[in-house]
Amino acid sequence: MNFDPINPVPGLYDMTHNEYHSLVVHGHTVMGRSILMKHNDCPASVILKEEQTAAMLRGQAFHSFILDGFEAFFKEFIVLPEIPCPEGQNPRGWKNTNEYKGQMKDFMTANEGKAVIPNDMWDILINGQIAIDNHPFARHLISHIKTKEQSAIWQDEETGIWCKARPDMSAPESQVLVDVKMLKNVSEYAVNNDIRSYGIDIQAAMSTDAYRIVAGHEIETFLLITVCPTPPYRVEVYELDSEWITRGRSEYHRLLRIEKSCIEADSWPNYQNAGNQVLVIPGYLKTWEER
Repeated sequence: MNFDPINPVPGLYDMTHNEYHSLVVHGHTVMGRSILMKHNDCPASVILKEEQTAAMLRGQAFHSFILDGFEAFFKEFIVLPEIPCPEGQNPRGWKNTNEYKGQMKDFMTANEGKAVIPNDMWDILINGQIAIDNHPFARHLISHIKTKEQSAIWQDEETGIWCKARPDMSAPESQVLVDVKMLKNVSEYAVNNDIRSYGIDIQAAMSTDAYRIVAGHEIETFLLITVCPTPPYRVEVYELDSEWITRGRSEYHRLLRIEKSCIEADSWPNYQNAGNQVLVIPGYLKTWEER
């Protein structure tokens, strides 16, 4: 069943990454975690076209490489080739020559529509895959959970806004959802900070609620496979406790209410506060006497 933006029906859908990220209903963007979190900057950020960064490309490529397999990966991505410098030419100036530029242009034309992965990023993907395969529980999850990147779409009861979630792996019969994240530091302390910073708790809450609403599945466990992109490519698997899920649920409903007010006013202002705010000096900057 394909999702119909004119006559939307809540449910679980199989769709491509591009289809998921471009979902609209009645002219309004379907709200996922990354879009909703832009309200934490200011509402105007929500309606700006998002420019892809190197970190975003790496994340998309990593997910596809780990979850979709080689064949599907190379339908969307291509690795930038190393075109060797001809013998007798100066290697320093090789990439500025017409010959090199011509070969590169031919390569880009032959792979039009695919995202180009630099060689250093390709090395990270390969080593990340090996690292996951070396972690017993992470390997077990990826090899045994067959449903990957299924999109859940539903209408929020309180605001009427259409929402979406796309857990990396889902095993609702076992009441488990799994997400894979590449993070700079996968220690317990660092991941706890990243959960808040990147809204992973929001993602977990939206995914958990989505499966209950559209499929009647009560999800008890949200697991996070974390991979570090630098040697030794440490891998850890974490379970978000119920307090993280509760916090994420409260946050995404708060952000939905902000989006609802913007829709009703037909205005997405470039500020959080229409008046002024008092800046209080942080406690860590105070002297011991002041404390």
